[in-house]
Amino acid sequence: RIKHSLSDWWADPTAIPGVTQWMNAQTNIRADINVEGGSVMLSDPKLLKCPLAIMTGHDRSLIATSIRGNYRNKFTEQERAGLRQYLIEAGGLLFFDECGHDTMLLRQLKSELRATIPEYNTERIPNQHELYSCFYDLGGAPPGAYRFWKHGYTRQTRATVGKYLEGISIDGHLAVILSNRDYLCAARTKHRPGHGN
Repeated sequence: RIKHSLSDWWADPTAIPGVTQWMNAQTNIRADINVEGGSVMLSDPKLLKCPLAIMTGHDRSLIATSIRGNYRNKFTEQERAGLRQYLIEAGGLLFFDECGHDTMLLRQLKSELRATIPEYNTERIPNQHELYSCFYDLGGAPPGAYRFWKHGYTRQTRATVGKYLEGISIDGHLAVILSNRDYLCAARTKHRPGHGN
């Protein structure tokens, strides 16, 4: 999990441990989140050891006043340098999933990616991409948690969410996946170690 200062980076705290537990039980992939207590900053050299980094958050206008922090409008130069090194030199994969579906934080991150890796463009990930058939045959980007919100599945939301996820490919591999479907909210679990599922 990427600890960043664009927004609340800690949203949906049980989602990543739950997905990690599922991966270890259902696939041959062995995953853990034991990096700095489960979070790492973009400027931390430990990021280079993470094959997958997950970033999330809400648009700052949606965050309760009681938990608003000292958020910034852009990454520091050290964060940009760390992200660039992670994506290009280390061959890492950044998965960004916006909490909510208003795309404001997503647009902010896209701006940061343009400043960080300007030679690579954001493009639609086609629904035939191997991403959607490497384990389950999904036929494209699945819906996220926004469909289950009382205010979530409207004609306006469908237009905002769109039919595709976006991403950035670097040297032939998918290096960034961008989502505003709130998959992490959908993956939240009430599981607590020692208390069953």
